[in-house]
Amino acid sequence: MQAGTITEGDGHRQWHSFSATANRTYIIEVKHPLTFTEIDERGVGGDAQQAPGYLADPSIIEIQDNGGTQVLGENAYGGFHLNFARAFFTPDQSGTYTIVVGAGPQDREGLGCYTITVRADDHADDFMTNPDVGIRPGESITATINYDVAPSDAGLNPWDWKIRPPLRPGLEGDDVLRPRRGIASLDDRDVFRIEIADAGEYQLSVTEAPTGVGVWYIWDHTGNLVAEAETAPEALTTLRLEPGTYYAEIGTPYASDGNTGPYTFAVAEAEAAGDG
Repeated sequence: MQAGTITEGDGHRQWHSFSATANRTYIIEVKHPLTFTEIDERGVGGDAQQAPGYLADPSIIEIQDNGGTQVLGENAYGGFHLNFARAFFTPDQSGTYTIVVGAGPQDREGLGCYTITVRADDHADDFMTNPDVGIRPGESITATINYDVAPSDAGLNPWDWKIRPPLRPGLEGDDVLRPRRGIASLDDRDVFRIEIADAGEYQLSVTEAPTGVGVWYIWDHTGNLVAEAETAPEALTTLRLEPGTYYAEIGTPYASDGNTGPYTFAVAEAEAAGDG
């Protein structure tokens, strides 16, 4: 991880170099921290807000090869919040590449601090998937839960997990701790893009997985929840889906600790999944 600051003097641009291997996909993230509202005794609260003094809308303006030629255009978005930008980059050749960081389209004249990281892609990651990696009915994909820490871990933030509040005023909530969507956490949670062409019943399954790993949430392309696990992530979920793009978030239960490793995620038509 490196830190930087966009100022008037640098023309609203900064440059960071890294070494990359041909045909390997990298995740590049530029972000600033979020602050959160106070959480009450029921776990309600913890809403995200932008931290003062940081670049409000960071952007990966472009990536250049060693000769200064652009090999990837602007990537200004990273998920549900504007505090970070994420790009997926797969070079054709091994070598040194340069990331140009600047202010994003929400505020091109923005100034402030940020951090930048570059890491290898495990084909699924928190809250925004690689646009080149999707799954359709009849397909499966293997990914990895990289981190699973104890609830007592000093680095785990109180807003990483939440208690579901009442669905409407006057109704009771519940006491089950669920991951907060859209906030990066010490507990690795992977998100897969699912493409559905035909309306019908579908099964989403997680197999050959570490203990407790399953699907927490499923939402549509607008961010509206389609389904969520009641008490713990589910290894098998069956639901009706209309044609469109959906996202499934996979992770571990709240009390889980150290259950890391590879797993297989699959989507199948419900009737086909039950044949035989």
